[in-house]
Amino acid sequence: MTGIQTCALPISDNLQKQAQQKPAQGRLGVPQARLPQARSGVLDLRGVQLQLTRLDAASKAYEDQLALAMKHTPPLASDRQAADRLAKANDALQRAEGVLLSSAGLPGREWYQHQLYAPGLYTGYDAKTLPGIREAVEGQRWEEANEQARHVAQALRGLVAQVEEAARLLK
Repeated sequence: MTGIQTCALPISDNLQKQAQQKPAQGRLGVPQARLPQARSGVLDLRGVQLQLTRLDAASKAYEDQLALAMKHTPPLASDRQAADRLAKANDALQRAEGVLLSSAGLPGREWYQHQLYAPGLYTGYDAKTLPGIREAVEGQRWEEANEQARHVAQALRGLVAQVEEAARLLK
């Protein structure tokens, strides 16, 4: 699960550079300072960054819980309860991708619903990461960029909940 954060943090940094802001860096390289209002051409990614920090913690907790479960689990064929716990955790993780979709879709192309990646608006099928945010920043539509950042934060919040649920199901 941490691969999502690894992918998204540099993107956040690049978007911040596009917005010409260089806030102080925190423990995970996540900007910590409050950014000016969007009308001044600034992108506020604090909600996204908060959820990425939470996702990092939830992912580590899940990985720790999985390692513990695997260490203390006899062969699954002989322990039906352990097999059921692992199957339920796996189901929770399989549902995780779905929480990254928004029924509203991306601005200008509602049929693309994934909040973390989609084909670029002007790049054909070449993928863009954080497309709603990135394309609004590239178009200097700061209000839209900040609205899209809120959508991404909400999607990430759902992902955190799924990872936390998977960890809980392993106990």
